[in-house]
Amino acid sequence: MPPDEAGHGPAAAQEPWRDGEVCRPWSEDRGRALAPGEVVAGRYVVDAQLGDGAFSEVFTAWDGQPGSSCRVALKRLRPAHAMNARSLHRFEHRELALLVRVSAAGPAPNVVCPRSDGLVWHEGLPLMVLELVEGPSLRASMDRSRSLRLPVDTVGRIALGLAQGLAAIHAVGGIHRDLKPSNVRLRGDGSPVILDLGIAKALWDEQDTTTSAPAWMTHRYAAPEQLDRAPVSAACDVYALGLILHEMLDGKVPLAGATFASTRALRLGEDGRPSSPTGRGLADALARIASACLARCPARRPTANEVAVAIEAALAPERGRRARLLKAVPLLAAGLLGGACSGVTASSPSGGVDAFYPLGEALRVEVGDVAIGQGGAERYGPSPVPGRRGALHFDGESDFVEVPSGEALDVGRGDFSIAAWIRTNARGQTSVLVDKRDEHEGRVRGFSFYLQQGNLGVQLADRDRATKCVGSSCWAYSNYRSSGFVADGAWHHVVVAIRRNEIDGGVFYIDGRPAGAFDPTDRPRSLDSEAPLRVGRRSSSEGGFFAGDLADVALYRRQLSEAEVVDLFLKSPPPSS
Repeated sequence: MPPDEAGHGPAAAQEPWRDGEVCRPWSEDRGRALAPGEVVAGRYVVDAQLGDGAFSEVFTAWDGQPGSSCRVALKRLRPAHAMNARSLHRFEHRELALLVRVSAAGPAPNVVCPRSDGLVWHEGLPLMVLELVEGPSLRASMDRSRSLRLPVDTVGRIALGLAQGLAAIHAVGGIHRDLKPSNVRLRGDGSPVILDLGIAKALWDEQDTTTSAPAWMTHRYAAPEQLDRAPVSAACDVYALGLILHEMLDGKVPLAGATFASTRALRLGEDGRPSSPTGRGLADALARIASACLARCPARRPTANEVAVAIEAALAPERGRRARLLKAVPLLAAGLLGGACSGVTASSPSGGVDAFYPLGEALRVEVGDVAIGQGGAERYGPSPVPGRRGALHFDGESDFVEVPSGEALDVGRGDFSIAAWIRTNARGQTSVLVDKRDEHEGRVRGFSFYLQQGNLGVQLADRDRATKCVGSSCWAYSNYRSSGFVADGAWHHVVVAIRRNEIDGGVFYIDGRPAGAFDPTDRPRSLDSEAPLRVGRRSSSEGGFFAGDLADVALYRRQLSEAEVVDLFLKSPPPSS
């Protein structure tokens, strides 16, 4: 029967999607089930049916390719949806494409892995070939343990895996939007694997015009903004994680009513999340993390990366655990401040910084550092971000900040790092965060930290031929790109840290985590230039305007270590507005 109080949206079959498509989860045309022994795409031998959902069904199969003996999962789109162009687009260019992006970005054991980068077809219907996770669902495991509850250390490890899986999804521009225990399976070692990204949002997909949650969602695990049909961000997944973590600890889903309407009323009311315990035990630490995730206001929730860091600290051995917990406290500050989406914060430059912009009122830097305050730079249009001292909004058309060239802003042949807080939805070609390059007779020299199609990049230019001449690197500059996607409309702390004379000496970081490495040794010469340093626009030519918000832009004339990047991230809470 069509679900209603059983856990899904009200009269889901009648509720329209925001992109204009009517959701038809219970179509009469369910198609012929694949039979055991049936060969799909000339390769996969069907074993049995594993799952039967509203939009698709899942079968186990053997990979019959010579030399392979592994089992896979085949996820087949139902006929009614396969004939719908939008449903087929979602299946291929959002769900599968998101899994492929996660897999390509690096190891992500907590997200189901695609075994083929493209769809396979059988009898006119598309199928995904996925990793087969044979363990029980988290829902089944929780139900079996309901009377005894899961051991608290098991809860912590499951929550850590979910946070790391969500972080991997968010890093490439995805939002799950329907995380719940039945969409998670446990491997033999107990680690969780996130499945079923059927209603995920793909921030890189220009055809994904939905801004709010689709009607086909599970209200018990939905964030307040989803229940209110408001625009959603990665924060809705963090809310779902908080609900699951609380349920594993307490046995109940907090703020959940029997119906969609009652759940909506509870979660859109005053911030009624469970109180945070003050004890020092692991269960209390996890409960505090769950409470932070359940902030009514999305801006007050920690990111998935931050949750993972906090859980790791809570799970750390007792020796040194106190120091790790103290270190993790700032990252949850935003989530513990309450439900209101307002407040003013300010941060000061960390030690050893060579240039810092903007400099908040009454803040000081160490002697020898260059503090680029409002009086030390020319601003061309950027406006202050409400609620955040020192953050500026750039319109992407004419706004930028220009700082006169000076010795402290040049890095010569030495190591250097650039850090900033950014918030943007811009997913176009190139937008500049920090640029100090000049051009002479068509040859560029200097450095640039930028975004391209939502990914971080850095350019090193020394007006000479690259020492390792391969393709475009033969020019007077080399571009290096990160796989981490940050143009999702949320605040992110981004860093590029470069040790010039080491292979893999360049590292990108997003929210305290490595997001790609590169070899900068093909550009050993001086990067000094006579150009001004610009924030939000190219220095060497026109264009490259940044659209979004920037705060706490800092230049270091040394490579920050990973520990320093994490420390910097944790000690400078994300801007709020």
